[in-house]
Amino acid sequence: RRRQFINRLDPHHPTWAVFYQFEDVPLHAAGCDILGVDPYPVKTAATQDMKLNVVAKDATDAAGLPCWDVPQVFNWGKAEGHRDPTEEEMRAMWLYMALRGATGFIGYSYFDLQSDRASFERRWAETCRVGQAVQSLVPYMVSRAVPPTVTVESVAGTVEARAWADDDGRVKVVIAGIGPGKSEAIVKVD
Repeated sequence: RRRQFINRLDPHHPTWAVFYQFEDVPLHAAGCDILGVDPYPVKTAATQDMKLNVVAKDATDAAGLPCWDVPQVFNWGKAEGHRDPTEEEMRAMWLYMALRGATGFIGYSYFDLQSDRASFERRWAETCRVGQAVQSLVPYMVSRAVPPTVTVESVAGTVEARAWADDDGRVKVVIAGIGPGKSEAIVKVD
């Protein structure tokens, strides 16, 4: 009822909610226009997979709503053993969310990056490059062109892939290794 009330008051701005209780995401679908999830899989040096991202995206798929997801750009804490996600890990998370259907990306979080002034410039530049990589996909993501079929045969770890075609017939393929560790696959694009 609250979502419907807000929609009546302001029909030009959708409601959005972000959840980390992934198993409950489908239960919240009636309460918002757009869903978000915030899986933050990178904690320590032992973190070598994106399985939490898979669980989160499975939940948004089950809910059947558009998704603006909240990928990790921060360090869980300055406790011993915690670390920042690398630029490659951030890009992998964001692109995985894109290939699973996310259409909005709100990297979390700028103020966390600012808390470490010594690494802020480097980390912010990395985050911006990751955002630009996703931004380069927008013409493909919003196109109504039918993309080619992609098949994936995982050799090591788990790999997912998706193709998009833009209105000019160009094709982009995004491949994401889920892990754990290094992933390898044979990817075929029709």
